[in-house]
Amino acid sequence: MATIVFAMLSDTSRCLSNISFYPAIQIHDQHGFGDLTNAGGLSAAECASWCCDTAECMCFFHTKSQLVDAGNCTAGKPCCWLKPTFNTTRLDDQCADPTNCLSGVLGARVPAVPTTTIAHDSAGRAVNMTLAGLGTGGYWVGNDSAVYAGVRSALRLGYTHLDTALGYKTQSSLARAVNDSGVPRSRLFIVSKIPGHLDGPGAAAAIASSVSELGAPIDLMLIHFPGTWSGNGSRATRQATWRELEKGWRAGALRAIGVSHFCPRHVDDILEVATVPIAANQVEYHVGMGPSGANRTDDPDFDRAHGITYESFMPFCGQCGDSELITGNLTNGIGAAHGKTGAQVALRWLVQQGIPAIPRSGSAAHQLQNLDIFDFALSDAEMAALSAFTKPKLAGEGGDCDVP
Repeated sequence: MATIVFAMLSDTSRCLSNISFYPAIQIHDQHGFGDLTNAGGLSAAECASWCCDTAECMCFFHTKSQLVDAGNCTAGKPCCWLKPTFNTTRLDDQCADPTNCLSGVLGARVPAVPTTTIAHDSAGRAVNMTLAGLGTGGYWVGNDSAVYAGVRSALRLGYTHLDTALGYKTQSSLARAVNDSGVPRSRLFIVSKIPGHLDGPGAAAAIASSVSELGAPIDLMLIHFPGTWSGNGSRATRQATWRELEKGWRAGALRAIGVSHFCPRHVDDILEVATVPIAANQVEYHVGMGPSGANRTDDPDFDRAHGITYESFMPFCGQCGDSELITGNLTNGIGAAHGKTGAQVALRWLVQQGIPAIPRSGSAAHQLQNLDIFDFALSDAEMAALSAFTKPKLAGEGGDCDVP
């Protein structure tokens, strides 16, 4: 995505004061690169009234010569126009249809994303997680450039919830993207994970490594898996790792602590020794898994009964080799009734149950769509149909409870 640099004219400086919050645009108060104008010659007061407070004034259409109103603004409200003479490269590869180019990226208000309180830090302050965030695992593991670009794009759109892991080997790239974005760290919610097969000293070293790369405090630190990825685990190592997480929480390096891929039996191992509540259990969960048993889903009802936030990774089953939730008839049929995509319906099914979701996408258009799921609600019948659906089921074979 290209960056366009504009000069700000004094009579419209307030009008577009929030433009830098939108993707692909950086505004510098200097002349020589282009002119910033508005649609109707508005005064500064008028421009502030219309443009700073209404997303409708941020609808743009990109051509070789200008960015203008795309026709998506509310009737009767004037809109600001930008006329750049610098860098006319197309801004987004999603703009195949010129009548809609960028209207869903630059033109839309960053949706308000609800939060849920998952824990309290060692000072007694609430730890709040947004219900939608950006995942950086899967095909991005070990891919520094993809993580950096994806996180920068997400931060421009207003994402605050970012998920990573020590095992992804890209924590430093995520941290660099955050530092380069200019977004204050205090506005973000960063989740990481350490391996689950470690003894006490190994877990302490893993926590220290993550804190070194990401900075402290890390908002939520999880035990990534109940054992090794090959399926070997033990209660002793799970409990040893948990004790080190509690030390990090007490020291203020970790604001909240939790687990991932833990079925009820593994959670019970932690509850035996825990003096700090388990904040969250991050598991694979998506439409298609509603009818599945506890070994496949890690039992969301069990977690809720123990005050543990049940969080979904891979909400589209992106590694299932099946695009059903994005292209299938059920989700898209429901989406058509709400003016939403199938992917947005799949995400809405999760968050409407209070389940945070962290889809991964490097596309600004898709990232924005993944946030834009809080202005509609699925009916009871739609929720029931999605809950009863059985495709896709799960990435891989077996389940987390297979780990001893």
